[in-house]
Amino acid sequence: MQRQFILITVLLLLVGLVPAAAARPSAQFAGCEIEDKLDSGAFFYARQLNGVDLTVTVLGVDGFDPAVALRNAETGDILVCNDDGRDIEAVAVDLPSVTTEPSEKNAQASVRVPSNERWDVEIIVTSADEVLGEFVVLISGASVYPASDRDLYGMATSQSMVDAEVPMGIYVANLGLPRNPLNPEVTFKYGEDFSETCKASSSSRLCGSNSQNLTGSTVTLKADTPITLTGNDVMLYYQAGGEPSEFDIEVNSADFSSTGPYYLIIHTALGEPEAAP
Repeated sequence: MQRQFILITVLLLLVGLVPAAAARPSAQFAGCEIEDKLDSGAFFYARQLNGVDLTVTVLGVDGFDPAVALRNAETGDILVCNDDGRDIEAVAVDLPSVTTEPSEKNAQASVRVPSNERWDVEIIVTSADEVLGEFVVLISGASVYPASDRDLYGMATSQSMVDAEVPMGIYVANLGLPRNPLNPEVTFKYGEDFSETCKASSSSRLCGSNSQNLTGSTVTLKADTPITLTGNDVMLYYQAGGEPSEFDIEVNSADFSSTGPYYLIIHTALGEPEAAP
């Protein structure tokens, strides 16, 4: 009888677990309510994700307090939203276009994309306290593998981003792996009229004039353990002006010769519109 009771108990536990394991991510809010602000936020896109644990960390600059939401682009569902992330206060960057300080106001949101599906995920950054300013978005989880792989992202510059008049910095950095690190390449596109590519920030021949050598720049993920970038990591500057536009960002292996995980890092801002004369 005792063995039958144990068997029944185990079966009941398994029945209870099946729906939870099969369920799709639901709307989860962690310390922020930004649904009413989404239309005024900064929009980024991670496209055709498959079997990826996507993590987005947002760092404020000079007191800017960011909030971040991840939304399923197909269904419109908010997957997760966060204002002040837990245990990420030490995250900081020291890059040519921006330096941030460790802050308890850093925001972070993560979502797991099933291996049997492909998702387009919208990344929406807003201000948690209505004060606008500069910020840095760090996107991680993706990896270039095989070497012929090409990861696709996007960005839509809103009028608020244009009004901020902050040149955007787009960076791709390998994660400092001791063996076989990725030598990344980044391409920044606007339709058929504009395209910039960088294969190595230390070489003007492989990276255009809208760049700077990243040797010695750092990304700090944990206190006192910065990752030092090299001239093989890449960056591009772009001055967002005129009308709001949509851009494509492609990340792949330079010369399709290496593989590995990376950070896509974007420095930009939300700004107050100029007063009419």
